[in-house]
Amino acid sequence: MKAIKRPLRTLRRDYNLKINHKRVYRLMREFHLLARKYNLRAGKYVLEGLNKVFESRPEGLKYRMTVHSDQGVQYQSNIYRHTLRKHRVFQSMSRRATCHDNAAMESFFHIMKVEMDYFTHHFETKKQLVKAMKEWIEYYNHKRIGHKLKGLTPIEYRNQTLSKFI
Repeated sequence: MKAIKRPLRTLRRDYNLKINHKRVYRLMREFHLLARKYNLRAGKYVLEGLNKVFESRPEGLKYRMTVHSDQGVQYQSNIYRHTLRKHRVFQSMSRRATCHDNAAMESFFHIMKVEMDYFTHHFETKKQLVKAMKEWIEYYNHKRIGHKLKGLTPIEYRNQTLSKFI
């Protein structure tokens, strides 16, 4: 329904037509107008990542877990939200058109691109790129010391922080 709002508004405003989304779909079919139909289900990769987080979650934590994301369609899907509820996880979403909410992840991807030499190195295949990304993320999590993490790696900092709550 969200994808059809703009054409509906245009028809109502510019032509003063009183129609609903069903008529717009019918007219689009009649005139062979194609548009991308968005799948409102969470992709398998999104759920795989979420399940990995749940598997690695330490037992006995005394605080609630929060997952923050943008307002992507996969994060609004029923199966994604149900999976979070099932594991008693609070869902947090950034506001629309607010890049500051995702600043930490944008910063991470910028660092990854710079340190991987992404801008000058040409990967021959997707497989090579994925392999290089996995290796860099492994390095980042286990070996790269963070100044803001008190001289620890992200994994060391996480474990130190978690030990305070268990």
